[in-house]
Amino acid sequence: MFITTEAVVYEKPAEQAAADAAGSGHSHGPGGHSH
Repeated sequence: MFITTEAVVYEKPAEQAAADAAGSGHSHGPGGHSH
């Protein structure tokens, strides 16, 4: 189960890269899930 934001990040890694560059402070990495 994912909330809408999580689902978008999960489906579109490129969006996560953009969000990370924007400094959202929300990252998904090999170590797991970090906010």
